[in-house]
Amino acid sequence: MKKYKIKNLNDLENFAKKFLNYLKKEKKPEKKVNEAKIVLLNGDLGAGKTAFVKKIAKLLNIKEEVLSPTFVISKEYKILKNDFADYGKLIHIDAYRLNTNDFKNINLNNQVKDSGNIIFIEWSDIFQKNLPKNCEVINFEYINPEERVIEFKR
Repeated sequence: MKKYKIKNLNDLENFAKKFLNYLKKEKKPEKKVNEAKIVLLNGDLGAGKTAFVKKIAKLLNIKEEVLSPTFVISKEYKILKNDFADYGKLIHIDAYRLNTNDFKNINLNNQVKDSGNIIFIEWSDIFQKNLPKNCEVINFEYINPEERVIEFKR
């Protein structure tokens, strides 16, 4: 478990680069993986979860503007060629307003089975028991308006 102090958007982008480099090293060609990479994002409102996904999207060469999917629940973005990963699609889910019965309704089971997907789930607590055990977990802590602490654990 490692902690990172984030004082500005440049710090957040640097953490996003480190995280993508970690994923790149972890996803080796000889490893046969038949499931998406799932990243669980935990933290209070305003802690930086969506800002982090925006930085990831920028680094993955996604051209669309990434917005919080709070009202649409799930948003998919096509990933263009980039230096960090060979995923084809970024899926951003905001589970804030969902309950455990909604797991099936958002088609997550099918999305999880596609190794070309990288899935970021905000407010993932209600789904964790339905997800694979090898999810990446990132906790965001709001310290003050100029500082956050990000804790990354597997």
